[in-house]
Formats: sequence, C-alpha cells, structure tokens
Amino acid sequence: MFRFKILISFVGLAFIWGGAFVGIKVVVTALPPIHAAAIRMAIAVPFLWITFRLLGRSLSVPRKFWVRNWIAGLFMIGIPYAFVFWGETKIPAGVAGIINGTVPLWTALITVLPWSPWFDRKQRLDTKMIVGLVLGFVGLLIIFAPKLNLSGSSDEVLGLLAVVVMALCYSLSNVLNARLLIPENKVTISGNVYHQHAVSLVFLVIAALIFEPGETSLAPLWEPKVLFSMLFLGILSGATALLIYYFLIREIGAIRTSAITYLIPVGAVILDFVVLGSKPNAQTLLGAGFILGAVFFIRTAPAK
Repeated sequence: MFRFKILISFVGLAFIWGGAFVGIKVVVTALPPIHAAAIRMAIAVPFLWITFRLLGRSLSVPRKFWVRNWIAGLFMIGIPYAFVFWGETKIPAGVAGIINGTVPLWTALITVLPWSPWFDRKQRLDTKMIVGLVLGFVGLLIIFAPKLNLSGSSDEVLGLLAVVVMALCYSLSNVLNARLLIPENKVTISGNVYHQHAVSLVFLVIAALIFEPGETSLAPLWEPKVLFSMLFLGILSGATALLIYYFLIREIGAIRTSAITYLIPVGAVILDFVVLGSKPNAQTLLGAGFILGAVFFIRTAPAK
C-alpha cells in the first residue's frame, strides 16, 4: 500500500507540475512575469492558512529553524518562481518542463561530490550515477545547441538559462528541506510549507516592485483562461502539490524524490501540445530522451 501511495504521488505530481509550465505560459502572456509569480503566492498563502486551520494542523516552526526554513523556502519557491515565470516569456512551456527534468541531476551532483557543502555520505557515485549525470548533460547540450549560434535569439538563450537557474534552485532546496524535515527537528510539513510560502510571497512582491515598477494593471487577470490558470497554479500545482512533495522528501529522501521530475517533461510536452498547440521538434525530443534516461539511472542507483 505504501509503495502504491508513492507511485500515485509520483504520477499525479508529474502531470500537475507538467501542467504548471503550461499555466505559467498562459499567465505570462497577459501579466508581467514577476507580478504573476507574486499573485500565485498571494493565492497560495491564504489557501494554505485556511486549509491548515480547518484541518487543525500546526503552522509553527521551532524558532531555531526559522532562518533555515526561510532560506530553503526561497530556493524552493521564491527565487525559482521569479526565474521560471520570466524565462517562459522567452521559451515554450514544454522546453521549460524538459529543463526542469534536470533537477535530479543537479541534486545528485551536489550530494555525491565530497567537496560539496551538501555532501551526503549515504549517496555514492557509482556507475549508474555517473552514466545518469553524463546523459543528463548531453541532453541539456542537445537542447541548448541550436540556441547558441549567431542566428539564434539571445532572448531565447537567456530564457533557457533562467529555467536552468530554476532547476539549480530546486535541487538545492531538495537537500535543504531533506535535512530540515528529519524527525528529530520536529518541523512539521504544514509549518514548513506555510512559512516557506509566506517568505516567498514577501520576496516576490519586493522583486516585482523593483524589477517591474509601474506594471500594476491586473485587468488581464480576470480573463477566464488567465484566472483559471492562476488558480490552478496557486492552489493545485503550488500549495497542494508541495505538501505531497515534502511528504515524499521525508519518506524516501531528496534524490529519489527529485526523480519525480523525470515524468514532468513528458507531462509538460504533452499538455503544451494539447492546450497550446506547441509542437516539440525532433531535437527537443531527443534531448528529452537523454534527460529521461539520465534520471532513470540516477533514480535506480543504490544508496549506501
């Protein structure tokens, strides 16, 4: 039953988060990107507060873990949201979803290298892990290659780089949250999620005021397609999905939880085509294949 629950969580989250990249693409065509990310948080925070109050869940985090919690939250939500919302103004949603598939690669890299400050002795750099890392970077190279020539759009390259930064932030947050959610710290998932959303809301509001001054018209938000996408992003793919994600981190660890992203590119590309009609080219699909193969090897690599 436990394994079935994990499997259902993986598949469900993959398609919810794959759909999130399509939802982001919809809202950033109508709203300034960082403003849109802040609105997503403004929906998620009260939703979490009401939900946890109705369920009788604790919203507190032990004082000694406040700073660690906030830092992990900024890397999990605030900073990557700013980058991916901006990045999707330059690139298709499906491509963003594919790059998101590299999160396990970065997570593995920062936990298996002995000189990394996040080195985890429970992980080992065996053959499967090495093959996975190599395949992943080859996949990235295949996707990036046509953008890195003189005829390519510099905006598109910057969009790709922004989404890579998102993936790096997610990988770091996986490690930080895995250490934060160990039982002896007595940090509840509900308290962790709520605090991290709240600090990210503050961060994104400040970022929007700094980087998008004067862009305050919210009229496009009330368009049905935009409003539905924003509610989906704030409630389902944001707050609700993150609760399940942190449950997985606590139960099966950072690297294996981050491997959920091997399904997200598939969901993102399928939904990008179905909803927005964006057809991936052969090179994008080839790069996606390498990335999916890479994450498979990392996901099945044994731990000590």
